[in-house]
Amino acid sequence: MFSVFHATQTVLSHMVKRKNGRVVNQASTADRWGSRNQSAYNDAKHAVVGITWCLGLEMALHNVLVNTIYPWITETHMASIFVSQHSSIL
Repeated sequence: MFSVFHATQTVLSHMVKRKNGRVVNQASTADRWGSRNQSAYNDAKHAVVGITWCLGLEMALHNVLVNTIYPWITETHMASIFVSQHSSIL
């Protein structure tokens, strides 16, 4: 979360001066539900979404678009374990 905050803070001042820019933050669909042993990860992804919403509203006045993308599962061995454990939410 801190990397998203600091990187965004660094580039926004330049975008505001230019009155143009785009910021795309990466969250995760993991912020949509709880999972065991994932509280810090889920918390961080919620924070990314929250800061993106707030900055989107604030930066609209400066013609800077701020969005979040939510990548889904990439087919790996770990993903197949996750899908088998969470099939009710898919």
